Amino acid sequence: MILVSIFLTLFCTFHLVFTSRFHNLPMKQIDLNTYDWSFRCRNCSLMGKATIPGDIYMDLFRERLIPEPLYGNNDQQLRWVTENDWIYETTFRLDRIWKEYKAVVLSIEGLDTISIVYLNGAEVLRTHNQFLSYLIPLEVWRVGDNNLTIEFKSPIRYSKKRADDYHARVLHDVPPVCPPEVFHGVCHANFIRKIQASFSWDWGPAFPTVGIWQPMKLYGVNTIVFERISATIKAEQDSFIITVEMHIFSAVSSDSLEGLVTIPELALWASFKERVIGMRRNRFTVSLIVHTESVELWWPNGYGKQRLYVLKANAKLNGEDIHAIPI
Repeated sequence: MILVSIFLTLFCTFHLVFTSRFHNLPMKQIDLNTYDWSFRCRNCSLMGKATIPGDIYMDLFRERLIPEPLYGNNDQQLRWVTENDWIYETTFRLDRIWKEYKAVVLSIEGLDTISIVYLNGAEVLRTHNQFLSYLIPLEVWRVGDNNLTIEFKSPIRYSKKRADDYHARVLHDVPPVCPPEVFHGVCHANFIRKIQASFSWDWGPAFPTVGIWQPMKLYGVNTIVFERISATIKAEQDSFIITVEMHIFSAVSSDSLEGLVTIPELALWASFKERVIGMRRNRFTVSLIVHTESVELWWPNGYGKQRLYVLKANAKLNGEDIHAIPI
């Protein structure tokens, strides 16, 4: 008897990011996590050195501005931390070679949660969702020093205001308004797109933190960047349909983006030709059909192997091969 968990039946890994050889300039990359970051409190006098990725509780703790957050009932005693707004800031330098690129793009993989991002004093992004990533073409960068500032709003005050506004509008509350009293948690978690457990859960205390919780990078781009590729698998009676979704940023507009998605071990492939619009995200999908008998299905843990298959994506723009660089 074969025991199979359908949704774990076939897994794919990806080669994700591509760049062009146009003008003999490869895609340029800066890891902003490696720069010196600082934090400061908008509503109080606290400030210090920040670690990216990270969060405000750990930054305050490293700077010895608060005690160990997980000790005793410090989760409650330190609730003031995220009742305040916090500002994160860094300065990075760009040399003249960056002027040779058609686009300079800021990649933000995750901000927690309500924030406004400024570059050299100009607003470039507002965020309201911890789980989204962003790819932002920049216009206000300059050769030399550039200031990047992120203002985080209190998630506690934000979610309470949204709950109050909702109640005033419809005369109704969205349950549960608050977690059980024994959790010593924070109310209105369902009015913010943030990890719900950060407002407390049955297994842990409330730390509704803020911060840069995923990497940030800067790219110089002349053609395209495969920002994200994901695959969803639908099980049919005797096959699997794999739908590959690609999010591509393009520095130029073109009618001639050609792509190829393959599973080499299975000798399967699907091609596509699409138009890309410059200076924006472009989204495409392509599907592959995998017959059940051609793959090794997964066994439950302890009963057999869990075979992985590699899925690859390649692209050409205007007939020019794209040179792959892993991100």
